[in-house]
Amino acid sequence: MGEPEPLGGRPASGARWEGARRTIWALTLTTGALTQITYAEDTFAPVWMPDGRRVLYTHFPIDPGTRSSSMWSALADGGGRVDPLSAQSDAYPSVASADGRTLFYHVNCSDQVQADIYALALALVAAGAAPTARVPPCQ
Repeated sequence: MGEPEPLGGRPASGARWEGARRTIWALTLTTGALTQITYAEDTFAPVWMPDGRRVLYTHFPIDPGTRSSSMWSALADGGGRVDPLSAQSDAYPSVASADGRTLFYHVNCSDQVQADIYALALALVAAGAAPTARVPPCQ
C-alpha cells in the first residue's frame, strides 16, 4: 500500500466503527486504498501533523474501570509505533501548529457545556518534558 496522500497538507482520514470500538484509517485519494493507523481499543478524533507522517488522536479505554481518555501519536503509514502525549486525561487534540511544534487541544468535563483550549509543546514532550499547560481536574 502506498503512503497516504496529503490533501492541503493533510491526508484524508476518519474513524471507523468495528463493533464497540473505533479505529483510525487513512485514505489514499488517488487509489482509494485504506491504511489502518490505530489498532487499540477505541481511538478517534485524528489530527494530522503538518508533514503528514504522524497522526495525533484520542484513545478511550473500553474497560469500564478506566473511563478517561488520553492523547497519543502514531505513524500515519500504520507502521505500529505509538507514543503517548504527556497531557492530562480527558484531553482531545484539536489542531497542530503549521510548524508542527505545538498541539492545541481541548478538555471537556461532562457537566460543562464549554471546552477550554490548551497548548502542548510537542518537541518538549518528545524529549520527555512536562506539557506547557495543565488544567485542574473536572469538578
